[in-house]
Amino acid sequence: MHDGVRPFIMHELIERCIAGAKQFGSCIAAVPVLDTLKKVKNGKIINTIDRIDLYQAQTPQAFKYEILSESYKKFKKENLIFTDEASLVK
Repeated sequence: MHDGVRPFIMHELIERCIAGAKQFGSCIAAVPVLDTLKKVKNGKIINTIDRIDLYQAQTPQAFKYEILSESYKKFKKENLIFTDEASLVK
């Protein structure tokens, strides 16, 4: 799957996601988080988040059909909350 927000995607990235999905069942594009992240409660900063292991999920996202299909079935049965197909599959 891909979206219109990043229209100049390189074919290599799509190919790498497809190869990853073939090997592992699913694969997404992601980039390291570069911005400083703050946790806020009631309008006040309570913590700075260590971004060393954080990545921003992007598209494309590739999945074997069976994995994605089963994830949607589970979503319907359990009324899960997800932000994208990668979080649904996870």
